[in-house]
Amino acid sequence: MTAEAPARALNKVVSLFEPDALLPIQYLDTIRRVVPIEPEKRLMWAVLEDAIECYQSHFLSRKPRAAESFNEIEKWILETDYRWLFSFNSICDMLGFDADYLRAGLLAWQQRQVRWSELHSQAKRGVRSAGEIS
Repeated sequence: MTAEAPARALNKVVSLFEPDALLPIQYLDTIRRVVPIEPEKRLMWAVLEDAIECYQSHFLSRKPRAAESFNEIEKWILETDYRWLFSFNSICDMLGFDADYLRAGLLAWQQRQVRWSELHSQAKRGVRSAGEIS
């Protein structure tokens, strides 16, 4: 893993909640930690980071494994259970995130992706039909 990988993943998480006018580096400057994170929290951070990265990268995938991974992660995110130490809610709670807010942000991101995908496919169909000769 390169030194840039954690920053890229953190940018994905951060991008869910910042306005478009705010640069990622501006937000990251406000959340840099002075005290290192304990090992357990680092593991929880890695689990959450990986889940969000897979959720976003496997969304709308046509590959069976990727779609299965997305469905598993989506189920984990939507589950509102605190009984398991590594449940979405427990991890968010331990890291100081509002699980409902993060969940809502992910679902809003998903809806934007669906709309973009639909617009993109409509535009492709329009280009194809405009290029056809009658």
